[in-house]
Amino acid sequence: MPNVATLRFSESIVRQATWAFWRRTVGLGFPLVTAALAAYVGYLALNGDRGWEIGMLGACVVLGLAVLVATYVVHYRNGRRKLLDMGDPVAKIAVDSKGFTISSGIGSSTLKWSSVHAVWRFDGFWLVLFSKAHFMTLPLSDMAPEMQAFILERVVSGGGRVDD
Repeated sequence: MPNVATLRFSESIVRQATWAFWRRTVGLGFPLVTAALAAYVGYLALNGDRGWEIGMLGACVVLGLAVLVATYVVHYRNGRRKLLDMGDPVAKIAVDSKGFTISSGIGSSTLKWSSVHAVWRFDGFWLVLFSKAHFMTLPLSDMAPEMQAFILERVVSGGGRVDD
């Protein structure tokens, strides 16, 4: 099993990873409820309602939209900033039974497998989650299938979960 792989990052992978994270964390329910609430506020406004309730509901719509947008924008900007900081958008991942090391032009980190909360698998990349809001993108284009299987095995044995 190869224990070192090259990770090639791009603007496209940052966008895809951010969109995948957004879809997975926000889900379908929150945007639907926000849209339904916005439609209801519009209905009330068209029917002449000017009470405090419409103001409160309107504020909830604005807050909901702000959360939806901010969740994407914050993670996209963070990913893009890291991509630009890298200069050459290439990193190396080295794995062993105890943990893994990621190194690039901006630094190096060594983590134990137990620090991985979950791995979300998508076509062409994985999101490795360390908490509900912190993740790392692993592009898979140059990673051998044996190494991918090893990573998933070690994440599970370290207490993390693997989701499709």
